[in-house]
Amino acid sequence: MVSQSAGRCFPPASLAVFKRRRQQRGASIFVVMSVITVLTAVGIFAAHTAGLNQRISGYAKQSTQSAYIADLGTVAVVDELSGGKALAYMQLVMAGNESCRANQYITGISALPCYRLTKTDIENRMKTESGADYLIDSSGTSLSSPMALLRGDFLVELTDPGPVGRPVAGMDQSGIGPRFRYMQLTFSGTGVVRPDDTNQQSVRLAAIRANRAIVQVGPLPR
Repeated sequence: MVSQSAGRCFPPASLAVFKRRRQQRGASIFVVMSVITVLTAVGIFAAHTAGLNQRISGYAKQSTQSAYIADLGTVAVVDELSGGKALAYMQLVMAGNESCRANQYITGISALPCYRLTKTDIENRMKTESGADYLIDSSGTSLSSPMALLRGDFLVELTDPGPVGRPVAGMDQSGIGPRFRYMQLTFSGTGVVRPDDTNQQSVRLAAIRANRAIVQVGPLPR
């Protein structure tokens, strides 16, 4: 006699437990996927934040460098006028043959006193007198790493010639004598640090800082 085996049957209590476990398994998978997603987002945010910190540090460094370049340019021009060339430069300023940004808002007057000195002008004088080629290294490695070279440059405008505003140490109280006198100039310096390239992108990435100083020049013959 052939008998048919009976199908597998679950008691009602076991069937309820099985369904509950299937639901719990789905919830566990959802929790695991949520944790993985959150950890991935945290990792991406941490990597992005680290990159921003590096960028901010680089921008701050470049800004500080441009400020020092501007100060270097002003001090270099002061030294230029201190080498017995004060009268010659004062005459160039008074001639007003150049256009200075410091005078851009003065209208109705032609040939305003102005003269501009650049890093190239200072370097040419240094090369002629002492054989030194560059005020700042030509390779650009002193401002950055060899992987991303930076160039430094400056411009100093000499404007606003006039009498000194206070007595000069060691001179008459009036600041003038029978044969010599002192005058003052306004130095408007601009320092630039930019990537070592000539495309438009390097211009947009340049850091620019400016300074201004009142410099006493003399003694000048009356």
